[in-house]
Amino acid sequence: MNPRLADLLVRLHGRRWRERYGAEFRALLDEVPGTPRVVIDAVWGALASRDTRLALVVGAVASFVAIGYVNLGTNEVQPALLLMFAANAIFIALRPRLFWLWVILFGLSVEASYLLAVPLRIAAVEPPTHYYQALIAVVPSVVQGLIVLGLRRAVIALR
Repeated sequence: MNPRLADLLVRLHGRRWRERYGAEFRALLDEVPGTPRVVIDAVWGALASRDTRLALVVGAVASFVAIGYVNLGTNEVQPALLLMFAANAIFIALRPRLFWLWVILFGLSVEASYLLAVPLRIAAVEPPTHYYQALIAVVPSVVQGLIVLGLRRAVIALR
């Protein structure tokens, strides 16, 4: 494997993990080929061993992209809204203090998909006549987020 790639894969892990396993992991990476599968496995392992913040960021970005992709690929809004609701619920349940971030990120994912499609030259199946129309997705995102927060607090109170 390329030494620079191996160093990067080791640095993806947290400091304590690197201190304990870093040299051994680096030696292992030197012996294996740098195939995409090996790299993906190493990145996945780093995400699993590290603080959940990095996994949260990667998951949020992947959800944002998935919502936009589904939105641009169909003329129906329901599949994109279903993904938006699922992502919103999962991330609010995981990190309720970041409620505002999840609501804005996922609520604006539909609008952002249309805005990003133009410079990326991606043809939307049925673009809105006015871009502000897509902002309406923020409203159900906020309502659903508040419901998830309430349910989470109720479940915690029952314990």
